[in-house]
Amino acid sequence: MAKNFYERYEPTLFSRIARDVGKNRNVIEIGCGDCRLCNHLARKNGCTTVGIDINDVDFSRARVESRRLHISHLVECIKVDAEKLSRILNKKFDFCLSLYVLHELRNPIKVLKEVRAILKEKGKVIFVDFPEGSLAEQLWDEKYYSVKEMKTLFKRAGFKKIGHQLLARKQLVYLTALR
Repeated sequence: MAKNFYERYEPTLFSRIARDVGKNRNVIEIGCGDCRLCNHLARKNGCTTVGIDINDVDFSRARVESRRLHISHLVECIKVDAEKLSRILNKKFDFCLSLYVLHELRNPIKVLKEVRAILKEKGKVIFVDFPEGSLAEQLWDEKYYSVKEMKTLFKRAGFKKIGHQLLARKQLVYLTALR
């Protein structure tokens, strides 16, 4: 598999997430980067989306794209540390999404507790990340969590009904949980 394996899989992953999120939802994405997923959900599902990232370098590109797609009224990008979500955001969300970020977090339990605090009762999370032993580990020389470790993090943060599926020839973990 080549480095662009993950890029080629993105449309399939985005479609799956859009199907799982459904219509008319308030969605927040942790580690949104250029807000591609937020823009996709706003366009495809009509979701109100908030993308947060500790770095706002890609936000201007995200805003241009949301204006081009005529969905800028549905997409907001905010520079904020995920460890401070509940202190910054004053609304509750139906869904929290995160792609390829869990392994990057300094304090994942703290972030997951913050996520839980901003979710509505029975709010849902979908976190996608590379598993331990994946191609990503070889390509980028990074350390990833095992599926068991990921589930333990969510359990310790207070989430329930934690489930997972391995996708893309076991190269991605699609983890779901309820508040």
